[in-house]
Amino acid sequence: DGFIMKLDTAGTVVAEKFIEGLDAPKGSAIIKGKFYVADIDKIRIFDMASQDSVGVIDLSSTGTLFLNDIVQKDDNTIFVSATDINRIFEVNLTDGTFERIETTPDVQKPNGLWYEAGENKLYTVTYPPDGKGKLSVITFDTKGNSFEALDPYTGSLDGIAIVGGNIFFSDWSR
Repeated sequence: DGFIMKLDTAGTVVAEKFIEGLDAPKGSAIIKGKFYVADIDKIRIFDMASQDSVGVIDLSSTGTLFLNDIVQKDDNTIFVSATDINRIFEVNLTDGTFERIETTPDVQKPNGLWYEAGENKLYTVTYPPDGKGKLSVITFDTKGNSFEALDPYTGSLDGIAIVGGNIFFSDWSR
């Protein structure tokens, strides 16, 4: 029974059910006039102008039931976290293919994602059952991925954003 609501910048409801028919929508991204929504084990795609469904990228073969956050890498690629199966996927929007991003044991139950294109870095906060989630960064380069835990702080971490050189994230545990 999930849906997407549309508000104006003052917070007034423009369309209570802008997009309907979703199961359990979580993260989303808007890229080139299309709205991508993580919905259980699929990424549902809608045209922003018409609100019509224009496609689905099915990740059910991975075993996930909790696609969570979506972040844009470029006009043809997104990253999506699958918190329940401890995975991050890089998804090609042109052909719907996807591949698993290799991580380290520090990245347990990836939840929130943020991509810094100029640095080719994917920041993630995690939500493991023990409540000791971490903030980490994956740096992509020609030699392979490198991983770094950024702060000793732990918690039940969720959303993340980087603005003006500052990292903001939420913690469910405090």
